[in-house]
Amino acid sequence: MQRFNIAWKAYIIVTVIITIAAAIIVGYFISDRKNVLIMNKQLHLFKLASTLENKINHDDSNNGLSIPQADKTAIINKLYQPLLSEIAKENPECEFGIFFDKPTGWTEQSVVNITYPIHINGQLTGHIGVNYKWDYLNNEINQHTVNLLIFAFGFWLLVLLVIYLVFYRLTHEINRLHPISNETEANGQDELFQQTRLKLAHLIDLCPLPILELDSNGCIANLNKAMQDFYNRYLAYSKESLIGESIQSLSSQLGIEYKKSFIARVMNGQEIRNEYARQLDCDWLLHGAPIINAATGSVNGAIAIYHDISEAEKTKQEMARLEGLNAIGETAGSVAHELRNPACTIRGFVELLQRKCREDQKEYYGIILEELDRMNGIIEDFLSLTRNRLIDKMPLDINEVLRSLYPLILSDALKNGIELEYNLCDKAEALELNSREIRQLVLNLARNGIDAMSPRGTLRISTEKVMSGINLVIQDTGTGIQPELLNKIFEPFYTSKKNGTGLGLAVCRNIVKGHAGAIKVESEVDKGTTFTMFFPSVKEECCCLPKSGPEVAIYSMGCEITTL
Repeated sequence: MQRFNIAWKAYIIVTVIITIAAAIIVGYFISDRKNVLIMNKQLHLFKLASTLENKINHDDSNNGLSIPQADKTAIINKLYQPLLSEIAKENPECEFGIFFDKPTGWTEQSVVNITYPIHINGQLTGHIGVNYKWDYLNNEINQHTVNLLIFAFGFWLLVLLVIYLVFYRLTHEINRLHPISNETEANGQDELFQQTRLKLAHLIDLCPLPILELDSNGCIANLNKAMQDFYNRYLAYSKESLIGESIQSLSSQLGIEYKKSFIARVMNGQEIRNEYARQLDCDWLLHGAPIINAATGSVNGAIAIYHDISEAEKTKQEMARLEGLNAIGETAGSVAHELRNPACTIRGFVELLQRKCREDQKEYYGIILEELDRMNGIIEDFLSLTRNRLIDKMPLDINEVLRSLYPLILSDALKNGIELEYNLCDKAEALELNSREIRQLVLNLARNGIDAMSPRGTLRISTEKVMSGINLVIQDTGTGIQPELLNKIFEPFYTSKKNGTGLGLAVCRNIVKGHAGAIKVESEVDKGTTFTMFFPSVKEECCCLPKSGPEVAIYSMGCEITTL
């Protein structure tokens, strides 16, 4: 087909070139013929004038003509009128006259005219004037032009016919010699088209966004796997059963009002881009375009793309919440810093008053001091969360720090009827620690464990050596933590206690982070909770956690958060 088109395009080009050349040649011949006719008429007029002059000179009636010059023209014209009339009859296309001063009586239709001198008795007596009428010359030229055009047109048709036969034979031979190549070319184009369609269909199917194609009746013509998975969340349909299903029926089954849905507007010819919608407890960004018939302008179907942005919206809300918490934390840090100084002053004066009060009043002062100490602890927790400071650390044996805390933790345990178990490893290597913060970490977790247990529960505190450091484990047999709350317990201000501040575990996380360590929590409801903290040795910069037991979540401080 391609070779056929090329051959006939060449034929058209050759035809146009020949036509233009023929038109130029015909125009040239017409113009040249006109000039030849005019020259021939001039020669003819000269011959007529010469003949007329000879006849006048041989006429004896003019011998001895001696009349005034002013009357010569009229007399000679009258005298030779029969002769002029005779010649005019023989040449009707011409006009004749004899004059002495200037030509007179010539019509405006003349196109060729000449004057010829008249000599009588050897003297110049006047002139013979002869002109050729324009109408006769114009008719001759037109007749010649018509004849030439008829001849040129016939010759042009003959040439085109010969060229047509040549090209027809040429294309016939091309098609005869290359039928296989033409068929192969057509098959190759069909195969390329099929491959392109398959690639496009495969690409659409791999797209993670749900894509839906509808026909003119509002039925599903095609859909990708992501769209099928979306429908399968709510309806038990296979891909084959979904194709051909009415979108209005599916919307009704999903509890969506079709007339108000965006796909209904797309089917009505409206193009929609980046439209937000909240449906089926999900946030969607919707895109849709109608399929328009170019010939009729009618809607033959629609293409719709559904983008689930629920996670992005949750992330956005979480970021807004964290920004709010950060603002609260900064404000709380500033307030806590300003409150600590007057609180210390108040505590000093209360201690002074306690020494001088009566015995029955000392109990009340003791309560005031306890509340001031609790307030000071809360202030310290706030400051621990809000300030970024370098921790003064020194090589310490973590077992020695834990042994120093044993009496305090035992006292709290006995008050609540809790059994305390210590299981410390032998010869723990020295770690870079801040003694005060490690004490705060252990006391916070131990007291949280004691508060979570009923009497006769057990609190276990142990250490174990690992390849790159020490694991500190604090385990209780309390009520445990709900699985959905495990990812929230380390957030500032989150607490499940009635009188809690929500800062204890957040402070613990900051302490572990400051020591380049990691903390993880494992919990089962009604069975207990285990906190495992890893502290790297002096030469180790990485942080890792042992894989023991069903781990719910890992909070890695000083390195990337990891989930096992």
